[in-house]
Amino acid sequence: MNNILSDLALQLLKLLNKNRLKVGTAESCTGGMLAQYLTMHPGSSKTYNYSFITYSNEAKIKILCVNKGLIKEYGAVSKQVVCEMAKNLYNYNNDIDIAIAISGIAGPGGSSHNKPVGLVHHAVASKSKLEHKKIIYEGNRESIRKNSVKTCIEMAIQAIN
Repeated sequence: MNNILSDLALQLLKLLNKNRLKVGTAESCTGGMLAQYLTMHPGSSKTYNYSFITYSNEAKIKILCVNKGLIKEYGAVSKQVVCEMAKNLYNYNNDIDIAIAISGIAGPGGSSHNKPVGLVHHAVASKSKLEHKKIIYEGNRESIRKNSVKTCIEMAIQAIN
């Protein structure tokens, strides 16, 4: 999986560079893993602007200005919150063209009846659209996180194409 993620990240970076676009990320359950794969390639600074790891609800509220009421009503792991993370990241400094956000439950704990381990919400925001995907991944913490990163990179590639 590491090679797949590295190759996908390189593909995204090349596509961003070709189109003169910049990307930023807001991560929760992946804890910076998306940023890790996007910055492992030389020259990534041409297209990768910044990342926020907003693991706690407080960080989502303070750093990304996620509405506290959304978190209270829907929970941090929800379409509403991850979409707001992506939109607010996109508007953060007006210096990125693609914003990627992830929030989920990587496990082994933290789940509930309605929100099982493996539930991840992904969002990609750009000037013209906001895409969201909800996936429940099987596997352990590491595989859930890596699959989340893979999905986000694929969504960003689709958004550009």
